Amino acid sequence: MAYDEKLESKVRAFLEGEGVAYELKRMFGGLCFLVHGKMALGIVRDDLMVRVGADGYDEALELPHAREMDFTGKPLKGMVYVAPAGLGQHAGLARWVRMGVACAAREATRSRSKPAKARPASSEPASKAGPASKARPSKAERSSKATPKTHAKATPKPRAKATPKTHAKATPKTHAKATPKTHAKATPKTHAKATPKTHAK
Repeated sequence: MAYDEKLESKVRAFLEGEGVAYELKRMFGGLCFLVHGKMALGIVRDDLMVRVGADGYDEALELPHAREMDFTGKPLKGMVYVAPAGLGQHAGLARWVRMGVACAAREATRSRSKPAKARPASSEPASKAGPASKARPSKAERSSKATPKTHAKATPKPRAKATPKTHAKATPKTHAKATPKTHAKATPKTHAKATPKTHAK
């Protein structure tokens, strides 16, 4: 959301002229001026947002050109919008800026002066036996401190290794080689040569 940069320059110039240290931060869709870490002023569009506090809220709304800050749709008590018509003169701007700075300074002082929250005292009655006596531990504490039961681990029974069955190798049958039959060679028949007959002459 855009905001009036000319109004920003005027507010910055006034704060620096008064020697007020401030910080700038984007908030509420515009630009905010923080003094002492607390929001003091802001610019939303062309309106000046001023922190007046709950105590000065009603009085601030009675001033010219001031209205409720209804940025969220519901009036925020302690904050007011001032229209541009109420900021035209230097005196008008100076009054609103000083009002916002003073409110932020008061809020910062209140925050520092708030005491730290004290711890509630123990409602338990003091022991009659004196400081030396120790309070009896509760049932929950006793149960937490009890020695845990140790479960003996069962020793696993060693399993006998099964002896592998040995298969006797079958002796291969040997086949007797058949003795080859020898055939007697037939003796060739010899034919007696016929003696030629001689004829007597």
